[in-house]
Order: sequence, then structure tokens, then C-alpha cells
Amino acid sequence: MSVIKTLVFVGVSLYLAFIFGMAGANKLYPVDPATHKYLVDACKHWPGVFAPIFGTALPDGDTLRIILGASEVLGAIAIALSPWVLPKSLGSLASLGLIAIMGGAIYLHHAFNDAVTFPAMLAALCVLRLIVTPASRAAKKMKSQ
Repeated sequence: MSVIKTLVFVGVSLYLAFIFGMAGANKLYPVDPATHKYLVDACKHWPGVFAPIFGTALPDGDTLRIILGASEVLGAIAIALSPWVLPKSLGSLASLGLIAIMGGAIYLHHAFNDAVTFPAMLAALCVLRLIVTPASRAAKKMKSQ
């Protein structure tokens, strides 16, 4: 892997891990009390926004906030530690899961007439991370044959 590709991979991974780690932690615990209060108040409306898609299959807003917050924190950990400590595939799966979460965030922000640029940028960075993820040894071996 080239030096530039490695730097992009490491930089994007660390940035995504920080952003998703902080966003997820703030959904679970008042890291920033004002933002946490806003999220706790706003999450009550989330199931209603997604009702046309999922019907009544979604849990209440607080449970959804906790599930999303935990998913973002776990995704951040997987992105930060893959491929150095955790398997590369786990980081790729985390990126895919975070892309799905950002798809929901884009829909939610659009429904509330908020800007969708930040969740769209995060989704694009997750896609970029998938593109520049270093190949496994088996893939390198197959490519060289």
C-alpha cells in the first residue's frame, strides 16, 4: 500500500473514530450537557419520523437513542482498532453499519429541515475508508499470482 493511501486510511479512521465516539457517547451520557439534553428531547420524535417506513416496528425514542449511541461507540472502537488490533473485516463491517446509521440521520435531518451535509460527509468518509482499507495477505497473494 502506498504511503499516501496509508495516511488517508489512518487519518480518515482516526477522524471517524473520534466523531462517532463523541456523538455516540453524547447520546448515552452528557459529555456536553446541552447537546445531550437536546438529543434526549429530540429523540422522542424519531420514531414518528420513521413511522412511514417502519410502521410501529421501532422502539420508543429513548431506546432508539441508546441503541444508536451504543452502535456509534462500538463502531468507533472497531474503526479505531481495525486492522491493527481487531480483524480488518470488523472495521469494514463497522463502516457499513455507520453508513446505514448516517443514511437514517440524513433522512431524519431532511425531515426536520436541518442541514444534511454533515451526516452525508460522514457517510462519504466511511465509504472512502472502505475504499482505502488495506488488502489482506490472502488478497495480495491472489493478486500476485
